[in-house]
Parts: sequence; structure tokens; C-alpha cells
Amino acid sequence: MICFVCSNLWPYSFGGAERHYYEFALELMRRGYDVRYVTYGWGPSEITLVPVGAPPALYDSGGRRRLWPAVSFAWRVARAVRKAGCGVAAGAHHSY
Repeated sequence: MICFVCSNLWPYSFGGAERHYYEFALELMRRGYDVRYVTYGWGPSEITLVPVGAPPALYDSGGRRRLWPAVSFAWRVARAVRKAGCGVAAGAHHSY
């Protein structure tokens, strides 16, 4: 099983990188690979999701980025990847 680890999910986020990861995962599925997307519970997807919770607010009341969402995401992802039995886990970098 191939697991894509990404905090954002296209089309729920508007970034070129997210779309490329999504399309790559779909292509792997078309070629017969078992693919999972380990991410927040953004909503329905053509790719089987392993949700790690609801998407958090990334900014505090002053408009600054918060560190806790990144730390929490990493901890939840580590558990989800182990539990899902991912043979390959491909992560996408997103700066918080």
C-alpha cells in the first residue's frame, strides 16, 4: 500500500503542488496500486482517505501561524501510517 501524507487535499486547497500529488495518486491507482491519502478529513475524495481529524485553524487571532497544528498533525500521521500498514509513505512538505 502506498500512502500519501499531506496536510492539504486538492480540490479542498488551491495549490499546484496539491493537485500534482492528487493526480499522481490517481495515476498510481489506475495502474493497480493500493493508494491511501493520510490527511485531515477535508471531504469526499476519489482516493481512499485515512483522516487524522478535522482541519485546524492555522492562524491565531493575531494572524500569526501556530506551531501546534503542525506538531499535532505529525503525531496523528505517525499513528495513522502505522495503523494503515503503509508499505510506502510519501510525504509532501507544507510549511505552517
